[in-house]
Amino acid sequence: AAESTSRADDSATFTPVSQAEIGESTGQVVLELDAPNSVGYRTGHGGVARLIVVDDDFAARQLLVKELKPLGYEIVEVSSATEAVASLRKRPADVVVADVMLPDMGGFQLCRAIKESKKYGGVGLILVSAVIDSGRVSEEVLTLYGADDYFEKPLSMKRIKRRLRQLLVERGAAPQLVDETFDRALALYREGKVDAAIDEL
Repeated sequence: AAESTSRADDSATFTPVSQAEIGESTGQVVLELDAPNSVGYRTGHGGVARLIVVDDDFAARQLLVKELKPLGYEIVEVSSATEAVASLRKRPADVVVADVMLPDMGGFQLCRAIKESKKYGGVGLILVSAVIDSGRVSEEVLTLYGADDYFEKPLSMKRIKRRLRQLLVERGAAPQLVDETFDRALALYREGKVDAAIDEL
């Protein structure tokens, strides 16, 4: 713990979470994001919005998939940072949703690696974690690592869906999603479910 604290103090002033959550003891993982044979990400690609969900907790991944797949997203599930990078290099995603506590590398380190990459810096990145695992994450820590947002578990699916839509619109990857959302809202309205239609919109 003392070693981790000294490394953190060398680069910036952190909240306690930033000293505890990163899992620097692994230290052996090298993420080769910008390898010559990797496929770079581009905004406004015109395809279906693609997400990578990174969490070694199977139940947590399944919850996100169950909630997000009906919205028209293409979702890839992986359980480690290494697998997330392999998936990105093969076929880039528009947004990565990563748990802070991963078995091979902390979610914050994965976030920084993606955001500092020349090929994948435009990919959106949302971090999630249980407060019991990582403490409360400050805005300063999110800014330091380049995260677009952070959500505590148990997740508010309404909030995370809203943020995902915003990130996808920013990347020009959500026109189809917006159309589908409007169609669902209209169908709910016609059924007399006005409140549900408003929530959908």
